[in-house]
Amino acid sequence: MKKVGEMNIAWGGIRVVLEDTFSFYNIKRIVGLSGLDVTLFGYLQQKQQNQRGGASKGQLISEIDRAISSLSTDDKAVVLVNIIKNIIDSRPEKREELGIYLERLGWQFAEGKLLPIKLLDISELDELPEAATSDLIKAAERLRYGDLDGALTSSCAAVDSTLNSIFLEEGLVLQPSDGFLARYKKALKAKNTLNILLKELTELGWDEKEAKLLIKNLDGSLNQGAYAMQTLRKRMGDVHGSKPVLKSLVFDSLKWAEIMLRMLK
Repeated sequence: MKKVGEMNIAWGGIRVVLEDTFSFYNIKRIVGLSGLDVTLFGYLQQKQQNQRGGASKGQLISEIDRAISSLSTDDKAVVLVNIIKNIIDSRPEKREELGIYLERLGWQFAEGKLLPIKLLDISELDELPEAATSDLIKAAERLRYGDLDGALTSSCAAVDSTLNSIFLEEGLVLQPSDGFLARYKKALKAKNTLNILLKELTELGWDEKEAKLLIKNLDGSLNQGAYAMQTLRKRMGDVHGSKPVLKSLVFDSLKWAEIMLRMLK
């Protein structure tokens, strides 16, 4: 479960749609049906046109902010999910807008749950090659804000930067015919990563035959990942202009880049 403060961030996207879409009365109704104690702000009455006194919709939302902020993490999760469901039930056309706001804040509503989107764990950057850091951050930022072809290009650039550094450090020769996949295989071999991993596994007590089988399959998976990224960049990257892109594949490319870079570290 996410920390309370982080879930408050998700509420920031939900509240915008709630305030912009619904009337004072319906906002009260939705949050009440969602499990929030409306008696906490029951004293607020809507300000009538041409009448003094009363509360504005902004004041009501501010009180709801306080009520939600005071909830425990588990209760907050239930209330926020229910608010989302009630918004969508009342205004189905708001699902996409709500999804966009949540994604930008690092959340998604899927299968009736409010889930964090972990595009890039900043705490893990130290475990990856330094040359890749800026491009990985750029890829995650572009993906979050909908620049899909740009995100794909940055994911590949993160690996490219690291490959270039390794080629320079190890004195590897770059052939004109070497594509993304070929360069990755050369760099991986130069770093001796798979042999080191095999040694570590056997030292842990693994049967050598079993360890070699794992390494063989891991090597195959890395090659497939590099091939996939090479193909996706060609077909969906933004280097030669914007192209049709599948978001799920762009997300996968970022994760593949992380795995491939970790192996090169």
